[in-house]
Amino acid sequence: MPEYDLESMELVEGKIRAIHDKFQESKAKVTGVTGQNPFGKIRHPDDNTDPNNPGTEMAPSPSDDAAKAVQGFTEGAQGELEAGAQLMTDTSDSLRAAIKMIREQEAAAKDSVTIKGEPA
Repeated sequence: MPEYDLESMELVEGKIRAIHDKFQESKAKVTGVTGQNPFGKIRHPDDNTDPNNPGTEMAPSPSDDAAKAVQGFTEGAQGELEAGAQLMTDTSDSLRAAIKMIREQEAAAKDSVTIKGEPA
């Protein structure tokens, strides 16, 4: 029966889980425009109503377009980080399942081992 270093496998699984956590931490740090808008006054992209003339539509301003671009980048980056985190979860889960399977096989092998020798 091949020999496996299950302790090392468990260590690697823990490190992979830590990478997952780092992806999640990084995702939380990627934010869109927060606080004062560096591009100028921003309206909500879906609100084109002129605040000085209710009922009058306004064209999106360049600052709105910039905010939309930042939001698009933010959502894309967060999606990529989430995908990376999910890959780490899947890898960690696979390693954990392999460790469990090996332990179960070792236990079953110990139960079915017979010692053959010469009769005394």
